[in-house]
Amino acid sequence: MKNVKKATTLLLASLMAGSALLSACSNNTPATTPSEETTTTTTTEATTTVETTTETTETTIPNGRDTTPYKALVLDGDKDHHFLTTDYCFIESEKYVLFLDKDLDIPGDFTANLDAIINEIETELGLPYAPADFEDRPVSNTTAYYGINPWENWRIGNKIGIFVAVDREDSGYGNSVYNSDIVIHQYELITKDFWNSVPSYKKAPDRRPSYVCYHFIADTLAQCILQRHCKYEIPAIMSKGVGQYLSRTVINALAADHPSLSIVKKKRYLYDAPIPQVVTAKNAESIFASDYYDKKAGYANPNAQQVYGRYFVQFLFSQYGKEFFKEYVSTVNNYGDGGNQVGIVTASCGDKDVFKKFGTWCKKHKALQKKGGVW
Repeated sequence: MKNVKKATTLLLASLMAGSALLSACSNNTPATTPSEETTTTTTTEATTTVETTTETTETTIPNGRDTTPYKALVLDGDKDHHFLTTDYCFIESEKYVLFLDKDLDIPGDFTANLDAIINEIETELGLPYAPADFEDRPVSNTTAYYGINPWENWRIGNKIGIFVAVDREDSGYGNSVYNSDIVIHQYELITKDFWNSVPSYKKAPDRRPSYVCYHFIADTLAQCILQRHCKYEIPAIMSKGVGQYLSRTVINALAADHPSLSIVKKKRYLYDAPIPQVVTAKNAESIFASDYYDKKAGYANPNAQQVYGRYFVQFLFSQYGKEFFKEYVSTVNNYGDGGNQVGIVTASCGDKDVFKKFGTWCKKHKALQKKGGVW
């Protein structure tokens, strides 16, 4: 009987080791299922007893991309070729996955332009598209836009999820940063057939541009990349300012080598939105601190946030260099949880007079000096 006990002990030890090995070899993050009752038999010299124990078993949720019914696409790079989507589909690139809605008109050079835009944003912002410690997670739930979630349980590592969606009821959706992904709603990417099937669209053909407005996409991508690095919320002035400023400089830098971006540079309409008050050395800091939030109205002024932010980011780059945002991200992550947003900026550039200098700079460069905007 001693041999039986010894053999049983070795068997149990082997089973336990095998279980640990199986767990260690799992590629995906396991999800815990409800407990299951298992029966363990223990052999002793005198008697055999049956002990019932409760153990937690684990199962792995399959990565949605491994089981998706939707097709992967590859574009040919020709701006004059167009792919019209009739079902959900996707395109995977090095730094993002493009999730496409139905009824889209995608030009052949779309991904080539996105690749170039992301690379240039990384260069100018001084930050990669994802931080080194970015955690893999399921892509954003898009039920609000599609009515279903065709990309359920998709995991794409540290890549940016770029959802290109059709505003089917002309609800006024715009581009937005959505968690660590972005959503694109742009009229020029809707097929002509679908456009003409919606009465409000059909009555207003001028709303659908003849070219892809990549500067809007660059704006949203720049905000997304900055926010991916920040563990805490940052002021809208800063986020929107980065988007507005880089959307201009990125297009300018790439236009010579990318025909579709050259068209954007020539045809885009640049302007300064109206602001509540002229920015000066005395009020520049208080405006930033308020983030243009109107307590009486109960909401912020998004247009003012954009125009103030664009000039502020331009000033920061010109005065403190491209290294500023690396310092800014580090300071946000160390002190941003309820921290003083003004203090975070001054600490990032090492200059307590940064806002006074910005107000003086605005006056010198005739920026933010017209309440009615510049058209």
